[in-house]
Amino acid sequence: MEARASRSTVRLIRAALLTLVVTAAMLVINVLVDRYSPADSFANLSTAAPAADAVAAGADTAAQPAPTAPARPLPLNLVVHRLTSSAIILSLAWLACVLIDILFWRIIERQTGLPAPRLGVAIVRVLVLLAAVGVIIGYVFNQSIDAFIVSSGAVGVVLGFALQRMISDFFSGIAMSVEKPFSVGDWIEVEGEAGQVIETNWRATRLVRLDQVMVVLPNSFIGERKLLNYDRPKRYFRTELPVTLEHHVPPADAKRVLMAAIRAAQGVLSEPAPDIIISEFSERGIVYILRFYINNYALINIITDRVAMQVSRHLWQAGLAVPYPKRDVFYAPMPSRTDDHRADRKALLRRVDLFAELSDEDRAELAAAMALRQFAAGQTIVRQDEPGSSMFILVEGLLEVRVQSNGSSVQVAQLQPGQFFGERSLLTGEPRMASVVAVTEATVYELSHASMKPILERRPEFADTLSRVLAQRMHEAEDRSRKSAVTSTMSREETSAQMLRRIRQFFGLRGT
Repeated sequence: MEARASRSTVRLIRAALLTLVVTAAMLVINVLVDRYSPADSFANLSTAAPAADAVAAGADTAAQPAPTAPARPLPLNLVVHRLTSSAIILSLAWLACVLIDILFWRIIERQTGLPAPRLGVAIVRVLVLLAAVGVIIGYVFNQSIDAFIVSSGAVGVVLGFALQRMISDFFSGIAMSVEKPFSVGDWIEVEGEAGQVIETNWRATRLVRLDQVMVVLPNSFIGERKLLNYDRPKRYFRTELPVTLEHHVPPADAKRVLMAAIRAAQGVLSEPAPDIIISEFSERGIVYILRFYINNYALINIITDRVAMQVSRHLWQAGLAVPYPKRDVFYAPMPSRTDDHRADRKALLRRVDLFAELSDEDRAELAAAMALRQFAAGQTIVRQDEPGSSMFILVEGLLEVRVQSNGSSVQVAQLQPGQFFGERSLLTGEPRMASVVAVTEATVYELSHASMKPILERRPEFADTLSRVLAQRMHEAEDRSRKSAVTSTMSREETSAQMLRRIRQFFGLRGT
């Protein structure tokens, strides 16, 4: 900035010195011509000069009859005076152009942060020079300037029509530079064209879209249309994803499942909080609008895809499905199109790897013994170090696993529908290893020790399968956290053998 100001000062000094030199030189030439030019010397220019010019030049000539006055040459000193006066006026006009550049355009540049528009600078310079030419014609040569004004106006009208769009872009660029509706780096959208601003000048604004294609938008086009800025007033914005579910799905249950899916998607802001609204009841089902906030428009497609993936996963775990256009004709009672976990708990147990090797009869027995539990957001389901002898299977909602570390509660994992917890308390009777808190409204099934005991008494060999799965989960948890003191020095086989002994002891099986 200081270097630019210094250059402007040097330029102004040079222009002022040049004007002074030209003015002084022209005055000296006038003095020399008046002193040394003979009174009867004439220039080789013929004109019908008026008598007033002859008197002003000091010429001793007789009055000529107006109708028959022959053309005669002008006195040399008069010609020199006119030429030197013209040179002085032109030099002053150039000095005025330099002053306008420094005092006007530099201020515009500082306020807008953009370089002065070359078209605007050129127009101002042409106007100043045209004004100087008009002064020379009217006051130096004593000629009428009406024809000059008319011809200049005609040329201006033609140029105005030819440059109409460019001039409109120029003034729109000035308005946007003053209002600053966006800056370089902002993500904006105009008439469906969304992109990141990489450059803006007096004529146009350049965007780069998500597909890495550059779009050039004239400033007048932007000024006449609605503009969306995704980075103002704050560096985040809300986007939406419509999801349609069957009419028979209770809206409260649907919102609970969908909210857990939104919260589980990476990139979705927790504040402002997401929400879900019902927009319509269509032929296909109830349309829910998932509204959530992100802070980077460049990731809008990626984050929306993550939300859609989580919605699909959570719906599947909850036994729900997105409906599709259909026209069904049944001659029998219509079968259910959804796998409702409340109606078919066996299907839920089949998706839990802990019970993958159970027979259908055993799973049916466990399913009948499972108890449905519902928790509000923020409610603690189990608390660390508390005694317990049951496990839980999450079917709807989102849960956090938290442990106490250095006197504070630390989140170590997140549970989504289909996952389970508390299996060590169920199978070995150990106290709870961590606290589990509902992030959203959650629905879980609880499986108690008393429900599991009859199956193990009938099939004691199933304890070996449970011990292997339990050991595998313990070592996977250790790999993630590296905080388990129980298995840090034991292999997976040793851990499995240890868990098998505890299971047999807890359930009173033979071989303890």
